[in-house]
Amino acid sequence: MDEMTLIAVKTSATAFVLMAVIAALCAGLIRVIVTVLARSSRAPAREAPALAMPVRDDRAEVAAVIAAAVHAALPGRHRIIHLGEATNGQDWTRETRTRLHTSHAPRR
Repeated sequence: MDEMTLIAVKTSATAFVLMAVIAALCAGLIRVIVTVLARSSRAPAREAPALAMPVRDDRAEVAAVIAAAVHAALPGRHRIIHLGEATNGQDWTRETRTRLHTSHAPRR
């Protein structure tokens, strides 16, 4: 082998071994840190303080505000059927696809 090639191979091998040693030291240090943190005592959980004011049920108020907004925004009479949590949005997608696919009849 050429002398320069031999020097390059030795340098590469030394760098590889040095990198492996540094990686092993880092892994050992991380393991020590994880072990120490796992064994450390955790502070006891504090109990939640008692509420100064009782929680108010404002569902009727919310329904009245929504009804007033509907009355102000839309002409005519309207009735709110249901107030509840919103779904994940799949219903809108399904309805849109149904309307799109039934809006036209392909020729057969």
